[in-house]
Amino acid sequence: MLYVWSLFIRTTHWLLVTCFTVAFLTSESLWYEGIHVKAGYLAAVLMIARIVWGITAKGYCNFAKFPFRPIAGIRYAWQSITGHAKRFIGHNPAGSLVIYGMLVVGLSTIATGILHFYEAYFDWADGIGEIHKTLAWTWLALVGTHVTGVLVESVLLKENLIASMITGFKQRHPHAKHDHLSVDQK
Repeated sequence: MLYVWSLFIRTTHWLLVTCFTVAFLTSESLWYEGIHVKAGYLAAVLMIARIVWGITAKGYCNFAKFPFRPIAGIRYAWQSITGHAKRFIGHNPAGSLVIYGMLVVGLSTIATGILHFYEAYFDWADGIGEIHKTLAWTWLALVGTHVTGVLVESVLLKENLIASMITGFKQRHPHAKHDHLSVDQK
């Protein structure tokens, strides 16, 4: 067993899942607007903390272990479809693209949400609510892509990735030569 995901990563991951779900489900309700706003603010804190952690922490959660490489991500997705994908201990190249996308779109959704909430104070913020809504749906699409990727990879590689995000541990495969530690390795 390899310890891959720290308690910090697992906790922020599941809290962010909760915040996103609550904010999305309360988005159309004036009755629950306060809950929606609080979930958004907490999501912002969690995402900023994740970015700081990704820059400063050691191990698989460090951004250097899964750099933003679109060509590598597309290649990995194709290899997965054709059954030739290599196993990664941390984030695979396609997963890394989705992670970066969720961070950028998530923070953009939150920023536009804050502007929308205080729209009356900004003359130039007309229509920001529609941008916020579009970004929220884009974020949902990225979350769906993330969940689909986790489920597909769990089946293809015969590995329960959801359990590893709960326990922090991943099984070392009997064919360890296929375990890649980062995107940098071929």
